[in-house]
Amino acid sequence: MSFSPSKFSQIKFHFKYVPEKLRNYLNLYTLHERENWKMLDIGSGPGHILSEVLPVLPTNYEEILCIDNEADMVNYLNSVNTNPRISSRQLDIETKNLPNDLKEHFDFAFSSNCLMYIGNYRQAFSNVNQILKPNGELFFIWCKMCPVKEIYCELSQTEKWNTYFKDFRNWKSHFNTEHSMNLLENICQFAELDILKVEELNNLFIEYDGIQSFINIFDSLDFMSGTVPKRDFLEYKRDYHKLMMSYITTESATKEQTKVKLHFPSMVLAAKKTNGTSRR
Repeated sequence: MSFSPSKFSQIKFHFKYVPEKLRNYLNLYTLHERENWKMLDIGSGPGHILSEVLPVLPTNYEEILCIDNEADMVNYLNSVNTNPRISSRQLDIETKNLPNDLKEHFDFAFSSNCLMYIGNYRQAFSNVNQILKPNGELFFIWCKMCPVKEIYCELSQTEKWNTYFKDFRNWKSHFNTEHSMNLLENICQFAELDILKVEELNNLFIEYDGIQSFINIFDSLDFMSGTVPKRDFLEYKRDYHKLMMSYITTESATKEQTKVKLHFPSMVLAAKKTNGTSRR
């Protein structure tokens, strides 16, 4: 797989609503009452969103562990991080072998626009239960669809690209349905997490300053491009970009610039560990 951490970090401007939403949810949590609290940042990427939300959070934290299942992201964050209270580690939140040193270790779990990439939500949320201390809390925000994986699914249906994208043939965004609330409630109940508040942002749009800005962001998210042979790469990128453009609307901002909008329907979840118990 081939993520580009440095390019991926450009994406932070288009998630500016995340710290604003977290600020509005803080009154639901007990973080301000906790001394030396510890946080797990799930799917942290290169740390771009964490840098945006840190000013919103109480400052008396002892530890923030950033996890990502991509080694390139973890290595990049390690190379640029200068905060001794922040560290990063490669870990897939869907793992069935959660490291013992992480169990009941964190007061708070945070995740921004990572969960749309996962497949097994019950496993992921059960792991979150296990990493939280008794009465631990969480804030998750994620898109109900995953445009990149949906593009891969479309490519898997073509003769030219099905060899490289066959694993995405049956991909379907889990929460891109009118029953998303019921699905989330069932998952939280299974994982023994009590919902404090849940919200759907069905009218959320992300704006980009021009077509090229949008292309740069989506190219940085294209984690399968490294599997395509060099001889086919330019043709692949043309097809990838063509499908990518079907997800946006455009309008003229000025004579020189086109404003690009991406529909980004999202879910926001605040929850806590049920009765302080840990799911086994």
